[in-house]
Amino acid sequence: MSGTPPLGVPERQQQLDRLDDAIIALLQERRLAAGQLRALRSARSLPASELVGENRLLARYREALGSPGTGIALELLALARTGAAATPEPLPHPVPVPVERTPS
Repeated sequence: MSGTPPLGVPERQQQLDRLDDAIIALLQERRLAAGQLRALRSARSLPASELVGENRLLARYREALGSPGTGIALELLALARTGAAATPEPLPHPVPVPVERTPS
């Protein structure tokens, strides 16, 4: 065990805030890249999306994260469809994230 004291509640919250900032930045970058890919596919008269690739994404997230991973992958696909080829505006911090819960 190291000599570093364990993190307290405020430090853990700050850690989560930093992770959320990084995740948001990556999601914005992914949305931008997806929009650019859609534009390239369109310029070549290809379908905007590739079903095999989308299914691969769903399986990848499900394998890595279990059942919730499928939902995350679906949201990534939805976010990609709303992406523009322009650089997205930075989101304010903290970002409120609505959580929809479905009964089990």
